[in-house]
Amino acid sequence: MLSRYSFFWSFLFITIMLASTSESAYSVDEGYGSLLPPAIVQLIGYVRWLAWIVFVLDGLATTFSFKKITRYHGRFLIFYGILFVAALTLVGNLADPVTRKEFFRYTSLLVIFMVLPLQIEGFIHRKGLDATLKLLFYNVLLLTFIGIAATLRATGFTFRYTGWVDNPNQFVLINIFFVAIATANLLRRTLPLYLLVPTFLFLVYTQLASGSRNGLVGLLVLAGVFLMTYAKVGVAQTIAISSLLGLGVWFFVKYGPESALRIFDFGREAIYEDTGRLDLWEQLWAFIWERWLFGWGVTGRHIIGLSGNSHNSYLSLLIFFGLPFGTLMGVWFIWACLSGLLLQRDRENQFTSVSYLFSAYMLAVAAMMAFEDSILGIGSPWVLLNVLAIGIVNTLTRPGAEFVLQRDLGFAPPISVPLPPDPNAPWSPEDFS
Repeated sequence: MLSRYSFFWSFLFITIMLASTSESAYSVDEGYGSLLPPAIVQLIGYVRWLAWIVFVLDGLATTFSFKKITRYHGRFLIFYGILFVAALTLVGNLADPVTRKEFFRYTSLLVIFMVLPLQIEGFIHRKGLDATLKLLFYNVLLLTFIGIAATLRATGFTFRYTGWVDNPNQFVLINIFFVAIATANLLRRTLPLYLLVPTFLFLVYTQLASGSRNGLVGLLVLAGVFLMTYAKVGVAQTIAISSLLGLGVWFFVKYGPESALRIFDFGREAIYEDTGRLDLWEQLWAFIWERWLFGWGVTGRHIIGLSGNSHNSYLSLLIFFGLPFGTLMGVWFIWACLSGLLLQRDRENQFTSVSYLFSAYMLAVAAMMAFEDSILGIGSPWVLLNVLAIGIVNTLTRPGAEFVLQRDLGFAPPISVPLPPDPNAPWSPEDFS
Protein backbone atom coordinates (compact mmCIF):
# COMPACT_ATOMS: atom_id res chain seq x y z
CA MET A 1 0.00 0.00 0.00
CA LEU A 2 1.13 3.60 0.52
CA SER A 3 3.93 2.91 2.99
CA ARG A 4 5.74 0.66 0.53
CA TYR A 5 6.91 3.83 -1.23
CA SER A 6 10.05 5.24 0.37
CA PHE A 7 9.06 8.87 -0.17
CA PHE A 8 5.64 8.45 1.40
CA TRP A 9 7.02 6.42 4.30
CA SER A 10 9.63 9.14 4.90
CA PHE A 11 6.91 11.79 4.82
CA LEU A 12 4.98 10.00 7.57
CA PHE A 13 8.16 9.50 9.61
CA ILE A 14 9.30 13.13 9.33
CA THR A 15 5.80 14.42 10.09
CA ILE A 16 5.55 12.45 13.33
CA MET A 17 9.09 13.41 14.31
CA LEU A 18 8.42 17.12 13.78
CA ALA A 19 5.20 16.80 15.75
CA SER A 20 7.15 17.25 18.96
CA THR A 21 7.48 20.90 17.94
CA SER A 22 3.76 21.25 18.56
CA GLU A 23 4.30 20.10 22.14
CA SER A 24 6.84 22.81 22.96
CA ALA A 25 6.37 25.57 20.41
CA TYR A 26 4.86 27.96 22.90
CA SER A 27 7.51 27.34 25.54
CA VAL A 28 10.04 30.13 25.50
CA ASP A 29 11.32 29.53 29.03
CA GLU A 30 15.04 30.00 29.61
CA GLY A 31 15.56 31.40 26.14
CA TYR A 32 14.28 28.46 24.12
CA GLY A 33 12.09 29.24 21.13
CA SER A 34 10.38 27.53 18.25
CA LEU A 35 11.59 27.25 14.67
CA LEU A 36 8.06 27.58 13.26
CA PRO A 37 5.27 30.13 13.76
CA PRO A 38 2.44 28.99 16.07
CA ALA A 39 -0.14 28.56 13.28
CA ILE A 40 2.14 26.20 11.34
CA VAL A 41 3.00 24.32 14.50
CA GLN A 42 -0.69 23.81 15.30
CA LEU A 43 -1.26 22.53 11.77
CA ILE A 44 1.60 20.05 12.21
CA GLY A 45 -0.08 18.87 15.40
CA TYR A 46 -3.21 17.92 13.43
CA VAL A 47 -1.20 16.38 10.60
CA ARG A 48 0.71 14.33 13.18
CA TRP A 49 -2.40 12.42 14.21
CA LEU A 50 -3.38 11.95 10.58
CA ALA A 51 0.08 10.47 9.94
CA TRP A 52 -0.35 8.06 12.88
CA ILE A 53 -3.75 6.97 11.55
CA VAL A 54 -2.39 6.42 8.03
CA PHE A 55 0.56 4.46 9.44
CA VAL A 56 -1.72 2.16 11.44
CA LEU A 57 -4.39 1.67 8.74
CA ASP A 58 -1.75 1.01 6.10
CA GLY A 59 -0.06 -1.50 8.38
CA LEU A 60 -3.34 -3.27 9.01
CA ALA A 61 -4.05 -3.43 5.28
CA THR A 62 -0.66 -4.69 4.14
CA THR A 63 1.29 -6.51 6.82
CA PHE A 64 -0.77 -7.30 9.89
CA SER A 65 -1.33 -10.90 10.92
CA PHE A 66 -1.51 -12.32 14.43
CA LYS A 67 0.60 -15.25 13.20
CA LYS A 68 3.52 -12.85 12.62
CA ILE A 69 3.67 -11.75 16.26
CA THR A 70 6.70 -13.35 17.92
CA ARG A 71 7.28 -13.95 21.63
CA TYR A 72 9.63 -10.93 21.70
CA HIS A 73 7.02 -8.67 20.11
CA GLY A 74 4.32 -10.24 22.27
CA ARG A 75 6.05 -9.27 25.50
CA PHE A 76 5.59 -5.59 24.69
CA LEU A 77 2.00 -6.24 23.65
CA ILE A 78 1.30 -7.87 27.02
CA PHE A 79 2.66 -4.77 28.77
CA TYR A 80 0.50 -2.36 26.79
CA GLY A 81 -2.38 -4.81 26.75
CA ILE A 82 -2.55 -4.75 30.55
CA LEU A 83 -2.58 -0.95 30.49
CA PHE A 84 -5.39 -1.10 27.92
CA VAL A 85 -7.42 -3.53 30.04
CA ALA A 86 -6.95 -1.23 33.03
CA ALA A 87 -8.14 1.67 30.87
CA LEU A 88 -11.35 -0.25 30.03
CA THR A 89 -12.50 0.54 33.56
CA LEU A 90 -12.78 4.15 32.40
CA VAL A 91 -15.35 3.45 29.67
CA GLY A 92 -18.29 4.39 31.87
CA ASN A 93 -16.90 7.88 32.42
CA LEU A 94 -15.69 8.90 28.97
CA ALA A 95 -17.63 12.14 29.20
CA ASP A 96 -14.82 13.43 31.40
CA PRO A 97 -12.04 14.95 29.21
CA VAL A 98 -9.19 13.57 31.37
CA THR A 99 -10.69 10.08 31.38
CA ARG A 100 -11.28 10.20 27.64
CA LYS A 101 -7.68 11.28 27.03
CA GLU A 102 -6.25 8.45 29.13
CA PHE A 103 -8.47 5.86 27.47
CA PHE A 104 -7.39 7.11 24.04
CA ARG A 105 -3.74 7.02 25.16
CA TYR A 106 -3.64 3.33 26.10
CA THR A 107 -5.87 2.21 23.24
CA SER A 108 -3.57 3.98 20.77
CA LEU A 109 -0.40 2.61 22.38
CA LEU A 110 -1.67 -0.97 22.15
CA VAL A 111 -2.66 -0.60 18.47
CA ILE A 112 0.61 1.14 17.53
CA PHE A 113 2.80 -1.44 19.27
CA MET A 114 0.76 -4.23 17.69
CA VAL A 115 0.80 -3.04 14.07
CA LEU A 116 3.87 -0.91 13.35
CA PRO A 117 6.63 -3.40 14.27
CA LEU A 118 5.12 -5.70 11.64
CA GLN A 119 4.94 -2.85 9.14
CA ILE A 120 8.65 -2.05 9.38
CA GLU A 121 9.33 -5.78 9.08
CA GLY A 122 7.33 -5.86 5.84
CA PHE A 123 9.18 -2.75 4.64
CA ILE A 124 12.56 -4.43 5.29
CA HIS A 125 11.49 -7.53 3.38
CA ARG A 126 10.35 -5.43 0.41
CA LYS A 127 13.29 -3.00 0.31
CA GLY A 128 16.07 -4.93 2.02
CA LEU A 129 17.79 -4.18 5.32
CA ASP A 130 20.52 -1.93 3.94
CA ALA A 131 18.06 0.15 1.91
CA THR A 132 15.86 0.58 5.00
CA LEU A 133 18.81 1.67 7.15
CA LYS A 134 19.91 4.13 4.46
CA LEU A 135 16.41 5.59 4.25
CA LEU A 136 16.27 6.03 8.01
CA PHE A 137 19.74 7.60 7.96
CA TYR A 138 18.70 10.20 5.34
CA ASN A 139 15.65 11.04 7.46
CA VAL A 140 17.89 11.39 10.52
CA LEU A 141 20.23 13.64 8.55
CA LEU A 142 17.34 15.88 7.47
CA LEU A 143 16.01 16.16 11.02
CA THR A 144 19.52 16.89 12.29
CA PHE A 145 19.87 19.82 9.89
CA ILE A 146 16.44 21.09 10.97
CA GLY A 147 17.60 20.75 14.58
CA ILE A 148 20.74 22.78 13.89
CA ALA A 149 18.67 25.53 12.26
CA ALA A 150 16.21 25.55 15.17
CA THR A 151 18.98 25.72 17.76
CA LEU A 152 20.80 28.53 15.97
CA ARG A 153 17.57 30.52 15.69
CA ALA A 154 16.56 29.93 19.32
CA THR A 155 19.77 30.07 21.33
CA GLY A 156 22.76 30.19 19.00
CA PHE A 157 24.28 27.19 20.83
CA THR A 158 24.62 29.25 23.99
CA PHE A 159 22.15 27.10 25.92
CA ARG A 160 21.63 23.35 26.13
CA TYR A 161 21.35 21.78 22.68
CA THR A 162 17.78 20.65 22.00
CA GLY A 163 17.58 20.26 18.22
CA TRP A 164 14.12 21.06 16.91
CA VAL A 165 12.42 19.66 20.02
CA ASP A 166 12.93 22.63 22.41
CA ASN A 167 13.19 20.15 25.30
CA PRO A 168 16.56 18.56 26.16
CA ASN A 169 14.94 15.68 28.06
CA GLN A 170 12.88 14.65 25.04
CA PHE A 171 15.70 15.43 22.61
CA VAL A 172 18.10 12.87 24.11
CA LEU A 173 15.41 10.14 23.93
CA ILE A 174 15.07 10.77 20.21
CA ASN A 175 18.75 11.35 19.54
CA ILE A 176 19.87 8.05 21.10
CA PHE A 177 17.88 6.26 18.38
CA PHE A 178 19.53 8.49 15.79
CA VAL A 179 22.94 7.43 17.16
CA ALA A 180 21.86 3.79 16.77
CA ILE A 181 20.79 4.41 13.16
CA ALA A 182 24.13 6.06 12.32
CA THR A 183 25.99 3.18 13.99
CA ALA A 184 23.97 0.57 12.09
CA ASN A 185 24.86 2.23 8.79
CA LEU A 186 28.51 2.31 9.84
CA LEU A 187 28.42 -1.40 10.62
CA ARG A 188 26.80 -2.19 7.26
CA ARG A 189 28.90 0.37 5.31
CA THR A 190 25.77 1.46 3.47
CA LEU A 191 27.17 4.91 2.63
CA PRO A 192 30.61 6.55 2.31
CA LEU A 193 32.48 6.99 5.58
CA TYR A 194 32.98 10.71 4.91
CA LEU A 195 29.20 11.06 5.36
CA LEU A 196 28.61 8.48 8.09
CA VAL A 197 31.48 9.30 10.47
CA PRO A 198 30.89 13.09 10.81
CA THR A 199 27.16 12.48 11.28
CA PHE A 200 27.82 9.86 13.97
CA LEU A 201 30.26 12.13 15.80
CA PHE A 202 27.89 15.10 15.63
CA LEU A 203 25.01 13.02 17.03
CA VAL A 204 27.19 11.88 19.94
CA TYR A 205 28.31 15.50 20.43
CA THR A 206 24.72 16.77 20.61
CA GLN A 207 23.75 13.98 23.02
CA LEU A 208 26.36 15.35 25.42
CA ALA A 209 25.84 19.01 24.53
CA SER A 210 22.23 18.67 25.66
CA GLY A 211 23.59 18.60 29.21
CA SER A 212 21.28 15.70 30.04
CA ARG A 213 22.43 13.10 32.56
CA ASN A 214 19.79 10.76 31.19
CA GLY A 215 21.25 11.21 27.71
CA LEU A 216 24.67 10.15 28.99
CA VAL A 217 23.12 7.09 30.66
CA GLY A 218 21.49 6.06 27.39
CA LEU A 219 24.69 6.56 25.44
CA LEU A 220 26.80 4.51 27.87
CA VAL A 221 24.25 1.68 28.04
CA LEU A 222 24.01 1.54 24.25
CA ALA A 223 27.79 1.44 23.83
CA GLY A 224 28.53 -0.85 26.78
CA VAL A 225 25.85 -3.46 26.05
CA PHE A 226 26.74 -3.60 22.37
CA LEU A 227 30.44 -4.06 23.13
CA MET A 228 29.80 -6.83 25.67
CA THR A 229 27.34 -8.72 23.46
CA TYR A 230 28.23 -8.43 19.79
CA ALA A 231 31.89 -7.50 20.11
CA LYS A 232 32.24 -10.15 22.85
CA VAL A 233 34.95 -8.23 24.64
CA GLY A 234 35.81 -9.56 28.07
CA VAL A 235 35.18 -7.81 31.37
CA ALA A 236 38.72 -6.41 31.54
CA GLN A 237 38.51 -5.09 27.98
CA THR A 238 35.09 -3.63 28.68
CA ILE A 239 36.46 -1.79 31.72
CA ALA A 240 39.38 -0.50 29.66
CA ILE A 241 37.13 0.69 26.81
CA SER A 242 34.66 2.20 29.28
CA SER A 243 37.53 4.03 30.97
CA LEU A 244 38.64 5.47 27.64
CA LEU A 245 35.08 6.50 26.87
CA GLY A 246 34.82 8.07 30.31
CA LEU A 247 38.08 9.94 29.74
CA GLY A 248 36.77 11.16 26.39
CA VAL A 249 33.56 12.37 28.04
CA TRP A 250 35.60 14.13 30.73
CA PHE A 251 37.66 15.99 28.09
CA PHE A 252 34.46 16.87 26.28
CA VAL A 253 32.84 18.21 29.43
CA LYS A 254 35.91 20.18 30.47
CA TYR A 255 36.77 21.66 27.09
CA GLY A 256 33.49 21.37 25.23
CA PRO A 257 30.31 23.49 25.42
CA GLU A 258 29.40 24.97 28.79
CA SER A 259 26.07 23.12 28.79
CA ALA A 260 27.92 19.80 29.13
CA LEU A 261 29.22 20.83 32.57
CA ARG A 262 25.73 20.19 33.88
CA ILE A 263 26.08 16.41 33.30
CA PHE A 264 28.43 15.94 36.25
CA ASP A 265 26.94 18.57 38.54
CA PHE A 266 25.53 16.49 41.39
CA GLY A 267 25.22 19.23 43.98
CA ARG A 268 22.00 19.63 45.93
CA GLU A 269 21.01 22.71 43.95
CA ALA A 270 21.44 20.86 40.65
CA ILE A 271 19.65 17.68 41.72
CA TYR A 272 16.86 19.08 43.88
CA GLU A 273 16.24 22.58 42.60
CA ASP A 274 17.40 22.49 39.01
CA THR A 275 15.84 19.20 37.90
CA GLY A 276 13.33 18.89 40.72
CA ARG A 277 13.21 15.13 40.19
CA LEU A 278 14.28 13.90 43.63
CA ASP A 279 11.94 16.30 45.39
CA LEU A 280 9.10 15.20 43.09
CA TRP A 281 9.84 11.50 43.63
CA GLU A 282 9.81 11.93 47.41
CA GLN A 283 6.34 13.48 47.13
CA LEU A 284 5.12 10.69 44.86
CA TRP A 285 6.25 7.99 47.28
CA ALA A 286 3.87 9.41 49.88
CA PHE A 287 0.97 8.84 47.47
CA ILE A 288 2.24 5.39 46.54
CA TRP A 289 2.30 4.30 50.19
CA GLU A 290 -1.18 5.73 50.71
CA ARG A 291 -2.59 3.14 48.28
CA TRP A 292 0.32 0.71 48.15
CA LEU A 293 -1.76 -2.42 47.50
CA PHE A 294 -4.03 -1.52 44.56
CA GLY A 295 -2.80 1.89 43.41
CA TRP A 296 -4.73 4.84 42.00
CA GLY A 297 -5.56 3.49 38.53
CA VAL A 298 -4.32 4.68 35.13
CA THR A 299 -5.67 8.18 35.82
CA GLY A 300 -3.74 8.21 39.11
CA ARG A 301 -1.40 11.00 38.15
CA HIS A 302 -4.35 13.32 37.60
CA ILE A 303 -6.09 12.18 40.78
CA ILE A 304 -3.10 13.05 42.96
CA GLY A 305 -2.75 16.41 41.22
CA LEU A 306 0.38 15.72 39.15
CA SER A 307 0.05 18.12 36.23
CA GLY A 308 3.15 16.98 34.36
CA ASN A 309 4.88 13.62 34.09
CA SER A 310 6.56 11.87 36.99
CA HIS A 311 9.97 11.70 35.23
CA ASN A 312 10.06 8.01 36.12
CA SER A 313 8.05 5.35 34.28
CA TYR A 314 8.45 2.84 37.08
CA LEU A 315 7.10 5.23 39.72
CA SER A 316 4.14 5.91 37.43
CA LEU A 317 3.43 2.18 37.28
CA LEU A 318 3.51 2.03 41.09
CA ILE A 319 1.04 4.92 41.21
CA PHE A 320 -1.22 3.13 38.73
CA PHE A 321 -1.17 -0.41 40.11
CA GLY A 322 0.29 -0.29 43.63
CA LEU A 323 3.55 -1.80 44.85
CA PRO A 324 3.01 -5.54 44.09
CA PHE A 325 1.58 -5.37 40.58
CA GLY A 326 3.32 -2.12 39.65
CA THR A 327 6.69 -3.69 40.47
CA LEU A 328 5.75 -6.72 38.38
CA MET A 329 4.83 -4.46 35.44
CA GLY A 330 8.14 -2.60 35.69
CA VAL A 331 10.15 -5.83 35.83
CA TRP A 332 8.17 -7.17 32.86
CA PHE A 333 8.98 -4.11 30.75
CA ILE A 334 12.68 -4.37 31.60
CA TRP A 335 12.56 -8.10 30.75
CA ALA A 336 10.89 -7.35 27.41
CA CYS A 337 13.68 -4.89 26.54
CA LEU A 338 16.41 -7.27 27.75
CA SER A 339 15.02 -10.35 25.99
CA GLY A 340 16.04 -9.06 22.56
CA LEU A 341 19.68 -9.71 23.46
CA LEU A 342 18.90 -13.32 24.40
CA LEU A 343 17.43 -14.02 20.96
CA GLN A 344 20.85 -13.54 19.34
CA ARG A 345 22.35 -16.78 20.68
CA ASP A 346 23.24 -19.29 17.95
CA ARG A 347 22.15 -16.84 15.26
CA GLU A 348 25.53 -15.74 13.97
CA ASN A 349 25.02 -14.21 10.55
CA GLN A 350 25.93 -11.03 8.76
CA PHE A 351 22.89 -9.20 10.14
CA THR A 352 23.52 -10.05 13.80
CA SER A 353 25.44 -6.84 14.49
CA VAL A 354 22.40 -4.70 13.64
CA SER A 355 20.11 -6.89 15.72
CA TYR A 356 22.46 -6.67 18.72
CA LEU A 357 22.64 -2.90 18.28
CA PHE A 358 18.89 -2.29 18.40
CA SER A 359 18.50 -4.82 21.22
CA ALA A 360 21.07 -2.75 23.12
CA TYR A 361 19.05 0.35 22.23
CA MET A 362 15.93 -1.18 23.81
CA LEU A 363 17.90 -1.91 26.98
CA ALA A 364 19.00 1.75 26.96
CA VAL A 365 15.29 2.60 26.75
CA ALA A 366 14.64 0.60 29.93
CA ALA A 367 17.47 2.45 31.70
CA MET A 368 16.42 5.91 30.53
CA MET A 369 12.86 5.33 31.71
CA ALA A 370 14.12 5.58 35.29
CA PHE A 371 14.25 9.34 34.59
CA GLU A 372 11.31 9.85 32.19
CA ASP A 373 7.89 8.27 31.70
CA SER A 374 7.71 8.48 27.92
CA ILE A 375 6.78 4.80 27.53
CA LEU A 376 3.38 5.92 28.82
CA GLY A 377 3.13 8.89 26.45
CA ILE A 378 1.50 8.99 23.04
CA GLY A 379 2.36 12.53 21.92
CA SER A 380 6.11 11.95 21.85
CA PRO A 381 7.60 10.84 18.52
CA TRP A 382 9.86 8.59 20.59
CA VAL A 383 7.04 6.01 20.55
CA LEU A 384 7.55 5.54 16.81
CA LEU A 385 11.30 5.03 17.27
CA ASN A 386 10.68 2.26 19.80
CA VAL A 387 8.30 0.34 17.56
CA LEU A 388 10.79 0.65 14.70
CA ALA A 389 13.55 -0.82 16.91
CA ILE A 390 11.28 -3.68 18.01
CA GLY A 391 10.39 -4.38 14.37
CA ILE A 392 14.05 -4.45 13.29
CA VAL A 393 14.98 -6.91 16.07
CA ASN A 394 11.89 -8.97 15.22
CA THR A 395 12.91 -9.18 11.57
CA LEU A 396 16.53 -10.12 12.16
CA THR A 397 15.88 -12.80 14.78
CA ARG A 398 13.18 -14.79 13.02
CA PRO A 399 14.19 -18.34 11.99
CA GLY A 400 15.44 -18.21 8.41
CA ALA A 401 15.83 -14.44 8.50
CA GLU A 402 19.34 -14.57 7.02
CA PHE A 403 18.21 -16.43 3.91
CA VAL A 404 15.13 -14.25 3.38
CA LEU A 405 17.03 -10.97 3.78
CA GLN A 406 19.90 -12.06 1.56
CA ARG A 407 17.39 -13.07 -1.07
CA ASP A 408 15.74 -9.65 -0.83
CA LEU A 409 19.14 -7.99 -1.21
CA GLY A 410 19.75 -9.89 -4.42
CA PHE A 411 21.99 -12.75 -3.34
CA ALA A 412 21.16 -15.97 -1.56
CA PRO A 413 23.39 -18.40 0.32
CA PRO A 414 24.01 -21.74 -1.37
CA ILE A 415 21.48 -24.42 -0.52
CA SER A 416 22.81 -27.89 0.16
CA VAL A 417 20.79 -30.39 -1.88
CA PRO A 418 21.60 -34.15 -1.56
CA LEU A 419 22.73 -35.81 -4.80
CA PRO A 420 20.74 -38.78 -6.17
CA PRO A 421 22.33 -42.19 -5.52
CA ASP A 422 24.77 -43.56 -8.10
CA PRO A 423 23.15 -46.68 -9.69
CA ASN A 424 26.60 -48.14 -10.51
CA ALA A 425 27.96 -47.81 -6.98
CA PRO A 426 28.53 -51.11 -5.08
CA TRP A 427 25.83 -51.92 -2.56
CA SER A 428 26.42 -52.36 1.15
CA PRO A 429 24.33 -53.75 4.04
CA GLU A 430 23.57 -50.17 5.14
CA ASP A 431 21.51 -49.73 1.94
CA PHE A 432 18.85 -52.04 3.41
CA SER A 433 18.85 -50.65 6.97
